[in-house]
Amino acid sequence: MKGLFLSPKFTFLTTIFVILSIQRCVMAQDLVASTCKATPHVQLCLSTLRSNPKSAHSDVGGLSILMVDATKAKATRTLQQIKTLKGSTPQLQKAIDACTFAYKMILEVDIPEAYEALPGNPKFGEDGMSDCVVEAQTCANSLKLFNSPATGLNQAVHDLSAVATSIIRMLL
Repeated sequence: MKGLFLSPKFTFLTTIFVILSIQRCVMAQDLVASTCKATPHVQLCLSTLRSNPKSAHSDVGGLSILMVDATKAKATRTLQQIKTLKGSTPQLQKAIDACTFAYKMILEVDIPEAYEALPGNPKFGEDGMSDCVVEAQTCANSLKLFNSPATGLNQAVHDLSAVATSIIRMLL
């Protein structure tokens, strides 16, 4: 028992385990990199997926769900920001109302549609995330004449939605 940890068999098995673990991590990073290269915002995709530890163990379907998760989180934050602007500036009210409606659509219709569809019918997932892109663009068009703090967040939602749409298309 004393020499078990120094035995050639133990050393060999430990070495194989370490090599396989490293290989799996490298393969996961390769999948993230190759997936992100096929999206319109490569760096955003890479930083978003690599910041999530679940991406190391995900296939393309899992990566698409992680990107929908990231879009949902950013959309939730954006809607909160938009709500804080309500009543602050009268000339912004029409734009704020349009953005509030757009983000309610994103969070209550489009993203739930994507989640529901992704396990088995990615076409509807693609439709949901494509609609997010359109809704975010609608908000951007409403805000373009104003220097709103929501503009940057809205652009992030737009870009994340576009990335998610591209990844979901890989499943078709």
